Amino acid sequence: MAVNLSLLAGAGWQFFDDNGVPLSGGKLYTYAAGTTTPAVTYTSVTGLTANTNPIVLDSAGRVSAEVWLTSTASYKFVLKTSTDVDIWTKDNIYGPSSAADLAAFIASLAASSGSSLVGFVESQAGAVVRTVESKLRDEVSVFDFMTTAQIADVKAGTLLLDVTAPIQTAVDSAISVYFPPGAYKLTATIRISKSYTSIKGDPDFPYFHINPLIGPAFKIIPDGTGLNEFSNIENIAVWADGMPSYLPPSSTNCAILVNGGGGASANLVTRAQLKNIRLIGFGTGIFAVQHTNTLFERIFMENHTDWSGVTGFTSANKYIGICFDGTPFSAGGISPNASAEIVGCLFNGSFAPNNVQASGFFMTGPDIRDLFFDRCETVNGNFGWYIESSGTGAPDYNCDIQIRRPIIDLFSQAGIYILNCTKPGNITINGGYIAPSLSTPASELACIWIENSTNVAVTGGVQLLGFNNSTTTDNGVFVKNSFNCSITGNLVCNCTYGVSLQGSSNNTIVGNVVNAEETGLETTPLLYDAIRLIDTSSYNVISSNIVNGRSVSYPYDRGINIEVNSVNNVIASNTVNENSVTTPYVVGDTRNMFSRTTAADAIIQASTLTFSSTAGQMVFLGNSATYPYVFKDGGGNIIAGINNLGAFVTAPLP
Repeated sequence: MAVNLSLLAGAGWQFFDDNGVPLSGGKLYTYAAGTTTPAVTYTSVTGLTANTNPIVLDSAGRVSAEVWLTSTASYKFVLKTSTDVDIWTKDNIYGPSSAADLAAFIASLAASSGSSLVGFVESQAGAVVRTVESKLRDEVSVFDFMTTAQIADVKAGTLLLDVTAPIQTAVDSAISVYFPPGAYKLTATIRISKSYTSIKGDPDFPYFHINPLIGPAFKIIPDGTGLNEFSNIENIAVWADGMPSYLPPSSTNCAILVNGGGGASANLVTRAQLKNIRLIGFGTGIFAVQHTNTLFERIFMENHTDWSGVTGFTSANKYIGICFDGTPFSAGGISPNASAEIVGCLFNGSFAPNNVQASGFFMTGPDIRDLFFDRCETVNGNFGWYIESSGTGAPDYNCDIQIRRPIIDLFSQAGIYILNCTKPGNITINGGYIAPSLSTPASELACIWIENSTNVAVTGGVQLLGFNNSTTTDNGVFVKNSFNCSITGNLVCNCTYGVSLQGSSNNTIVGNVVNAEETGLETTPLLYDAIRLIDTSSYNVISSNIVNGRSVSYPYDRGINIEVNSVNNVIASNTVNENSVTTPYVVGDTRNMFSRTTAADAIIQASTLTFSSTAGQMVFLGNSATYPYVFKDGGGNIIAGINNLGAFVTAPLP
């Protein structure tokens, strides 16, 4: 039995009465704390011999032996005179801990259960007491799974020790894992396959380093064949140690993979979130396929080394920010990128090797739909957005790609490139700013290039800016072999060709402003056609547009140019400034219809309309009034008209 020396009356204690006189023959009674039940004390550390109870003091008021208390017991001491008159009572007396007891106590605190012995309460009113263990388990730190040496290596950023295994263990063991700032060396991909798993870096950003040839640093995938939902990666940076291969994007060639495939049903990753992430030095930042309702927010993708002098690559090599693979689980089934939202992400295409094709957001495959971009930005590179439907697949009647308020700066080929998107549904570009590269543009470029596609809408005040030099032809919007597209309410500035339709029909160009301005970088813009229809572009509507060149010295050559064999188009209510447009209207084929809003006055002046036709073609201008079209001289005097029978009548008109 363990006993401890009592701090009260333990060894050689002397007691006095209330007058300070030694308590000769006094009595010291011991009881269990809070009771009148006698409790045994002992004469020595052995705990074998009991003191008398009461302990009778000697003539000097001292205890005749030592007083040792049972280590697990609590005592009450009562001091009386020799005639049993009470002097005082002391309750809840414990023996002091021995060195062994103290060591055992320290060991219990240092044990894995030690935090369960310490209480904690939040300072706010109404808080409930719990243990420190419970509090600390609110969030798990990856350091909880690392050795002291590994933690030191991460903190120092020396990248000498591989920490892949403890990170994977932490992710597999906990729902939410916190990563303190530092540098983490990975030699394999970290797998996130359980629902609700969260990897959350410190706001100061932990950096994960991996050789890009190994594969992705992280992958969000299903748990076997089951669903993985609400997984989260936030506040981290992933750094490529070495030059990437720049192979086309794939599940192995990226920094982060989101792939819900591989199971018995489609899109087994759902409602995942990737937020506030830097991806540095990878050929492809994120590769995503077969997922639903994923949020990509504030993803920053860039290079860390200038590889632009490296040769041996071709345009088949890719540098991509985020790739959305349009390969579905089954033809006609759910979209492989269903309802994905991409918000506030930025791609910098600088420093890619020579000839590598750089694109901020890359969508390809037979089923590209249900993607919603908001306030994303690209700078440098060949394309801001590259959207191509490729391969075979069943038509989908819910195709919906929305690009809202993009900022696309310094592209070299097309700000937004849309190719072969012929399925029902629509692609909408709403607002934003698009401007080409000032240094290395392609020989022909377009802010928005639409080819062999249908149902594309460019609207909401998109600013489309041109940059001209002696070797570059730039377009605001170029629509080639496409149908049912709408170019509405946009601002096109300093483009060689503002809006072009080539071999395209059933489109509308309505309410746009096509103009030219002097800028610090472009003092002599090269201006040909503000709006043009070429190569059999028919059944289109060109209405309510405003065309204005920069000045008399730098005019648009032609305001609206309708070339031969572009027929059955309606050109109505456009405003062309003849002071800054050399030939406001050129109609190369007369099988088109011009209309005006009132019959009160002439709306086309002598210098503003040029008709050309081959022999035998009819010139049809209208029959809504007696003289629906009249011609004036420079002073505003009527000189001729065309009556409702199509006959040309010279002034004075009857």
